[in-house]
Amino acid sequence: MDYYLGTLAHEYGHCMGLPDYYKYGLRENFKATMGDTGLERMDESEGDFCPLSKLLLGWYTPASVQIYQPSDKKSDRLFSSLSSSDRNTSAQTFTLTDDTQEGSCLIIPRTDHSGYFSEYMIIDYITPNGNYDTLFSSGGLRIYHVDTTLASDEYGSFYLASDNYSPVYDSTNNGKRVLRLVNDGNGFFCDKDVIDDTITGFGWYDENGQVTVNTGYMITIDSVSADQKNCTVTILPDK
Repeated sequence: MDYYLGTLAHEYGHCMGLPDYYKYGLRENFKATMGDTGLERMDESEGDFCPLSKLLLGWYTPASVQIYQPSDKKSDRLFSSLSSSDRNTSAQTFTLTDDTQEGSCLIIPRTDHSGYFSEYMIIDYITPNGNYDTLFSSGGLRIYHVDTTLASDEYGSFYLASDNYSPVYDSTNNGKRVLRLVNDGNGFFCDKDVIDDTITGFGWYDENGQVTVNTGYMITIDSVSADQKNCTVTILPDK
């Protein structure tokens, strides 16, 4: 029954428009994201939909999507509603609620004018509740590296350039992907952890599709509430 329900949820995700995240053409090591932090319905059909999936499906309310602003010059409509206090280059602090309960996420865009179909980091905080009940003992913060950049075919139809079916996708599965997990396979980030360029996978893609470009940011996990319902993080320019 668990297998049936997991497969049903995965395929229904496709019906709603979500892509596969797992690596095609492999019988082993096909998962896009490993370990407890990587459980995802569009990957190995376990757990819940990750924050990218929820964002693409429109399941977040506008207030629950927080965006780190690397500069004070904004013209993109996505960021037009931000207050001036949110538009600066100093440290910015955010509170994430448990994504298994109320739901929230934090986005770090690569460029000032990125929309949701671009390259960015998306962060959430989860606990072993909801669809993750019994799947792991304790949760924490996780960071996904996203590339949902759009391309168009000869007929003008759009597709995800980093999707498995894209004509420019690296079939070795080593290049750009729709979804990668920062610090893949090494568990959740927890209270007082620091995420910077020493963490595997915390970087942007270079022109060859490899994660070698420094984000220029450092993330500190300031606190987790006593009831574990929320987590506070600070993002600041690295060095």
